[in-house]
Amino acid sequence: TAWELFNLFQDTYWQESDFDRIKAEGMNVIRLPFTYFEMLNDDGSLKTTAFERMDWFINEAEKRALYIILDMHGAPGSQNGKDHSGDTRFPDVGNLYGNAENMDRTVFLWERIAERYKDHPWIAGYDLLNEPGGASGTEQFDFYDRLYRAVRRKDPDHIIIIEAIWDPMDLPHPDL
Repeated sequence: TAWELFNLFQDTYWQESDFDRIKAEGMNVIRLPFTYFEMLNDDGSLKTTAFERMDWFINEAEKRALYIILDMHGAPGSQNGKDHSGDTRFPDVGNLYGNAENMDRTVFLWERIAERYKDHPWIAGYDLLNEPGGASGTEQFDFYDRLYRAVRRKDPDHIIIIEAIWDPMDLPHPDL
């Protein structure tokens, strides 16, 4: 029942007319949130349907000359423990950082995404983790470095977005 409701929501929350409205308003980029459970099976493998909705969205945006930022809103285990990241079992911290299985799955998923869209001209960039609470300092920075390197091995060209939570001071200085 949960998947039926989730699919109904995803099948109706964004329509072709929404792309037209965005274009008519003069905008040129859309940030597309996605979660791991849309794309990965319980065993961490890629679903056969993993890219169906994402491809549809990107193709519709491309028809209207709209760029897309792919935004991992929910990583395996949750990067922040909030409901919008898909898992509230570990409130305010999530179960991504320090969990090797969840971190490996996140890297695997980003590698598949970067591999698929590496040459796509309407992908503006990859937002690696939305609101990445749950860790700070070197634990978070080391994982960001790992994600960055994994994406760069597959796609050397697209912009990579690394978010702080909540202030820019929460990220390491670029010289470090």
